[in-house]
Amino acid sequence: MINIDLPTSPHAEMTVEEAYYRAKDEAGFEPGDIAWATYNAEHPGAVDKWYSAPSDALWRAPRSAFDLPDPLGHLNLVITAVPGGGAAKPVDGAGLNVTIGLSGDYYNGMDIRNVVGSDYAVVMADDYEQHVETNISNVSGNKIGVTALSGSTTDALNLADGSGFGVRGGQIGLYVESEATISLLTNTGELAGNLFGGVNYGSIGAMTNTGTIVNGFVNYGSIGSVNNTGTVTNGIMNYGTVTGKVALGDNTQYIAAGDASSVGGVISWNGEKDGKAGHGASVAVGNAANRGLTTTAGTVYVDNVSVAKGSVLTVTKDNDWHILTTGADALSNYGTLIMNNDSNLTGNLTNAGMLTMNPQPDVSATVTGDVVNDATGRIVLNPTATSAGNTLTIDGNYIGVAGSIVSLGGVLAGDDSLTDKLVITGDSSGESILNIANENGSGAQTLDGIQVVDVGGTSDAKFSLASRVVAGAYDYTLQKGNTSGTEDKDWYLTSYVTPVDPVTPVDPVTPVDPVTPVDPVTPVDPVTPVDPVTPHTVRMVRPEAATYADNLRAANAMFVMGLRDRQGETRYTDAVTGETHPTSMWMRNVGGRNKSSMSDGQNKTAANRYVMQLGGNIMSWNDDAAGQLSLGVMGGYANQKSNTKNSLTGNRSTGSVSGYSAGLYGTWYQDAKSKAGMYVDSWLQYAWFNNEVKGQDLAPETYKSKGLMASAETGYNLRLISWLSGKDMANSLWLQPRAQVIWTGVKVDDHTEYNGTRVHGSGSDNVQTRLGLRTYLNGKSVKDKDTVRTFQPFVEADWVYNTKQAGVSMNGSSDNITGSHNVGEMKAGVEGKLSNNLSLWTDVAQQMGGNGYSDTQGTLGVKYDF
Repeated sequence: MINIDLPTSPHAEMTVEEAYYRAKDEAGFEPGDIAWATYNAEHPGAVDKWYSAPSDALWRAPRSAFDLPDPLGHLNLVITAVPGGGAAKPVDGAGLNVTIGLSGDYYNGMDIRNVVGSDYAVVMADDYEQHVETNISNVSGNKIGVTALSGSTTDALNLADGSGFGVRGGQIGLYVESEATISLLTNTGELAGNLFGGVNYGSIGAMTNTGTIVNGFVNYGSIGSVNNTGTVTNGIMNYGTVTGKVALGDNTQYIAAGDASSVGGVISWNGEKDGKAGHGASVAVGNAANRGLTTTAGTVYVDNVSVAKGSVLTVTKDNDWHILTTGADALSNYGTLIMNNDSNLTGNLTNAGMLTMNPQPDVSATVTGDVVNDATGRIVLNPTATSAGNTLTIDGNYIGVAGSIVSLGGVLAGDDSLTDKLVITGDSSGESILNIANENGSGAQTLDGIQVVDVGGTSDAKFSLASRVVAGAYDYTLQKGNTSGTEDKDWYLTSYVTPVDPVTPVDPVTPVDPVTPVDPVTPVDPVTPVDPVTPHTVRMVRPEAATYADNLRAANAMFVMGLRDRQGETRYTDAVTGETHPTSMWMRNVGGRNKSSMSDGQNKTAANRYVMQLGGNIMSWNDDAAGQLSLGVMGGYANQKSNTKNSLTGNRSTGSVSGYSAGLYGTWYQDAKSKAGMYVDSWLQYAWFNNEVKGQDLAPETYKSKGLMASAETGYNLRLISWLSGKDMANSLWLQPRAQVIWTGVKVDDHTEYNGTRVHGSGSDNVQTRLGLRTYLNGKSVKDKDTVRTFQPFVEADWVYNTKQAGVSMNGSSDNITGSHNVGEMKAGVEGKLSNNLSLWTDVAQQMGGNGYSDTQGTLGVKYDF
């Protein structure tokens, strides 16, 4: 039996829109049977004939209205059915669903009791409009107990136990659709569902629970306020908006879920700023099954707060969070905790996720309590690449767990650099890694250092850098205490190296008094005191500076050659025909190692290279009087790999340069048939390279270089002596002075590093002059008497002068290779003609310059004459 108790009023009308009764188990029901409704036991009325749906014997009563023309007190509507002409039976079995639509004026509310539905027990239809209150009790549906459809309006909905079981659903107890409105929802009984006690997609003005909500209440829509003094198992989960305060009550959890969860008022045990602890009220931002993204406009006072992995909690200036219990994990962050400017979080925090700042300039936020930065925890004060100047104050103690990270940014230059800062008013302990990023700072020499961590209490925490910190040409290191020694608890970045202590002056020797009567000894002159060494600051220069410079040096040097480097012996004459052969094709392979030091006095570089060049004559002109002129083309490939180490910091960098060249050459010989006489050689090449510099702990930097190179060389071959050895073998000793001028114009493209450092190469357009003297022996062995084979061992000495030395400017700070202005070179080798067409040559050369500059090179060449 369904009891709908409706206090009547003039012209009130109630409509039973669809009363379903699954009657297939009831004997005697047939299509056309009559259902009746009576109210107040005095006004029976037909509900119209029932008819069956053939598929499942579902009986349905069409819409019928009961007009109440006069106020008769309370209307008690009982729906009955008359099967097959038999007696009336009450419709109260399981399987009945009632949809109720009301119109008219009601002043005293309505009671709905004792509904057991197959799917949806009680449904408030889209035209349901009740302006006072509706009381529902003892309602159960296989799916949903009570449903408010979109468009329905209820001033007050009271859910109670009555004499039975409250409101239950097989899935959901109460379901409020979108665009349904309940001004006041009150639960004093048990609201239960196997999935959720209640789900709201619509609008609830205020929600009060003094009873029990089983399996939680979920809000996707809007709720004005929540007041819970009862029990809510599995908490109140908010995906939508609560515009007012949330009173959680004892041992109740508020769960912020989804991407748009918000609360406009205070969240606390009783909904006020009482600051009382111990009631078990808590807030969870997300959980294992739900991601949460939330902000609150009001202050939060709860015992515990947790932020789940993948969830985000934003703390703003106007919504301070107060965690009232004092346990180490009163606030547990496994997701993302964002602090806005002037925000405050009160309570002990265990950070196993990320605590970061709002991405706006000059953010200052405070955590009032102890902070444990867990092994997976990250405190990020630089959420963007241009947010230097943020400050996080921990008004308590800081404990770093091994693996924890604190990330800061700064516009790194001198002591007054703008940086993020971690301020700890209490003690610091444990260990954490500092990840410090340069935000386009130019770099500069520090004095006392750049403060990045300020410790007010005992400073026992050990902070270390995650990777190198660089700005411009400078390396920065982390140290505890400032350089002057006036502060020993804070942590500083510095590009300063402690200067060498001055040498203590030697005291003058006291003169010896003369001895009588011996002639007085001339007093020993006092030793002149040694001037004290003036302390000077030493900047820590990045090893990358040397690598950039060496890449440029190599690009301008690897394809440089002389005539004999390209063609072996100067000329030769065919022993049979007497004809001088032009070189048709030649190839040289070079392997070398270069060592250099920088003007900074800290960085040294070693580099290994390989060069292969190939060329050949394309035309030749001969004239007995004018000599011979030959033209040819050539191309080459070269690569070098280098390694630089800084002697002060131990930091390293590696470099690589690889590229190609293409060019022309021309050679004139005074005497085309003999080896004697003058020659002139010149060449022009264009070269292009790919370069890379990889600093220790830094991202690789790639850039290009390209340019022209040209050479002009002249020399003279002078026979010093000739003689016949055993068995009439002719031998001769030759001297070849030579001079060469080389212009190298390979330039690097201006480059900006990932950290903002602007890199510009220097030392291009170098003019190199080379003056040399070669002595060689031209002869044959006895066993080669009847062959064309000849061998030409030689030694050579050269003086090389460079007008410029390769270098680099990094944010305006210059550094260059030293010791290469004046270089001496010794070379020894042998050239051999193996047949009429094939010649080989090989040599080893050693260069020595100043300041440890050196270059060692070996060459193997081959030439084939067609």
